[in-house]
Amino acid sequence: MQLKKLINSSLLLLLLTISSSEATVHATLDRDTISADDTLTLTIESDSRQSGLQPDLAPLEKNFEVLGTSTRTQVSIINGQRSDKTLWQVQLQPRHTGQLSIPPLSVGGQQTAAVELKVTKVPQQATAQAGQHVFIKAEVNSAGKQTYVQQQIPYTVRLYYDGRLQEGDL
Repeated sequence: MQLKKLINSSLLLLLLTISSSEATVHATLDRDTISADDTLTLTIESDSRQSGLQPDLAPLEKNFEVLGTSTRTQVSIINGQRSDKTLWQVQLQPRHTGQLSIPPLSVGGQQTAAVELKVTKVPQQATAQAGQHVFIKAEVNSAGKQTYVQQQIPYTVRLYYDGRLQEGDL
């Protein structure tokens, strides 16, 4: 009987320490340098289940246009240990060039750290040719070497568009 009470109180103490552990939230970018006409993905990750909560994206409006968000919840049980994770992916397009900062964002009482991003001007070659709104450029790069049958040769196709292509289809 005494052993049963000891086991029950140990389990209760363990559950209380697990449930009282603070969730950590952090933000990452898929790249740290982009051009002004490009989009990037901001991933906000919480190491706990954040059902129904959404990050406050209002601080992003100053420097970015929010194109869309998606949420993913992940539950893992490894060796009897359960871990929950919630990820929010936010598609952003910068409003101007320069060194931009993604400010701390809050989710469920927790805040992410600020993230730095460099936005460069659109490369000259990427702008559309005069009078054309859209054009495709293709090139084969055999690096001046002799090519053989069945040999792989890099073939690059680039689509140039002089506006923003948010919902484009090919």
